[in-house]
Amino acid sequence: MMDKRAAEFLYACSSPAFERKSLERRHSRSTMCIRQSKYAGAVQNDQYDTSKMKHKDEEDRRSYVLLDYHACPEYLKDNEYIHSHYRAGLTFRQALTSLFRWHNETLNIWTHLVGFMLFLILTMSAVLEEGNMEMIARNTSDGELSLNISKHCLMGSILRDADKTVQQVTTRRVTRWPFFVFMCGSMFCLLASTLCHLFTCHSHAIASLLLRVDYAGIAVMIVTSFFPPVFYVFQCEPAWAWLYLTAISTMGAATLGVILAPALQNGIYRSLRALLFMALGLSGFIPAIHGILRNRGETVMPVTVGLELGMAGCYILGTCIYMVRVPERWKPGCFDLGGHSHNIFHVMVLGGAIFHYRAATLFLEWRETKGCM
Repeated sequence: MMDKRAAEFLYACSSPAFERKSLERRHSRSTMCIRQSKYAGAVQNDQYDTSKMKHKDEEDRRSYVLLDYHACPEYLKDNEYIHSHYRAGLTFRQALTSLFRWHNETLNIWTHLVGFMLFLILTMSAVLEEGNMEMIARNTSDGELSLNISKHCLMGSILRDADKTVQQVTTRRVTRWPFFVFMCGSMFCLLASTLCHLFTCHSHAIASLLLRVDYAGIAVMIVTSFFPPVFYVFQCEPAWAWLYLTAISTMGAATLGVILAPALQNGIYRSLRALLFMALGLSGFIPAIHGILRNRGETVMPVTVGLELGMAGCYILGTCIYMVRVPERWKPGCFDLGGHSHNIFHVMVLGGAIFHYRAATLFLEWRETKGCM
């Protein structure tokens, strides 16, 4: 009986159907093994990539150290009175993350980065205000606001008077482009300065490029600062306005051409560059005196003159401090992380820009309330 069963089993195993099923089972097991090995390999690779990224992040944070002055490359040796906490040879990623580390450029970066964000907010606010005023002007272009109030009642009379006042203001609105030219010039200068101080630690080539962009930003800010006061003060005499704006733009381009000359890129010419920028700014006294004499009876003049003198004082004082390198000259090494001349210069530049922003808004408001005779 057992022999018969064994014979039947052997016959079944030798049949083609059984062999087919056996092959299918072996193929299924091998496919499953391959999938499991691929999944395990993928998991292992993911774990490897994750650990590699974590290791890279840690390496980015720890792979550079802050150097002393004598260990720096020559192109970074701009101020011998700053003895330590220099960055050098950083990648772009390391330089960007150094925004949140403390070194001798931290305050230089943040003073103008905050200034850029401030002027960006002010510009966006002015753009939104311009859009709202244009909407009011369109709504009042038909002559009267729609009032569901009797013409004989007191409230209706008040609202009609308000409607006439709004129409007078909107029809007297002056162009805004000189104001926005100044705002864009200021933002360009502040952003260029921020990027320059953030990424000059990358390499000599990047530092040379960004320094030129920084110089261009200073020239652009000085030139565009002339546009609101000159345009609005001489709006009724456009020949004078365009004469002064053309002259200052030409002088700005010439100054920038001299400053960007390769022979003047050495650090020993830093005082010469500062003096050229100062001379460019002081050339504004000519149209300023002319405008004061032509509008000396206007009540806005004393206020705007005071603001412009505040701007000039900030720029001149900041430039002088930058050139003589105080207070670090008095105590070398004590102001490496903050309070040195370049920090003070940045604060003064931002302060001067804020003074001029306020003066520009006053000139704009004055011109809107005072038309040409």
